[in-house]
Amino acid sequence: MVLLPKLSSVPFACKVDTGAASSSLDAIVLGVETVIGKSGELQAWVRFRLPSNVDSFPDDRIHRARLLEKRPIRSSNGETADRCVIVTVAELMGHRWPIEITLNDRKQMGFPMLLGRKALRRRFLVNVGRSWMGGGRPGKRD
Repeated sequence: MVLLPKLSSVPFACKVDTGAASSSLDAIVLGVETVIGKSGELQAWVRFRLPSNVDSFPDDRIHRARLLEKRPIRSSNGETADRCVIVTVAELMGHRWPIEITLNDRKQMGFPMLLGRKALRRRFLVNVGRSWMGGGRPGKRD
């Protein structure tokens, strides 16, 4: 169970995948907009919605986050697509750190979030023989 406190007050199920470099969050990107920052520089921000069918997100909420970049990501089926990347804070097993997350529609996947090896590096050891070490197993997704 992982908490992203800047996006939700409720922890949610996350799959650890050391085969994936990037972390990914189930989100629908609504658009990218350019705004003028406090010091006059242009900044790109992404608007996205966290889906209501994810147990840990009880309602549709539209979020805005500064866009770090658009990055080409190869999916598990071998297709490459540009995805929006944001930085937020993750909390897991007593650790709190900034994390880069790609925004992607994961509704067909078993978990609303995938935690990739870059997020785990120098923070955790992965025991492939154990499950749900970061918290209790939640109910099934719709």
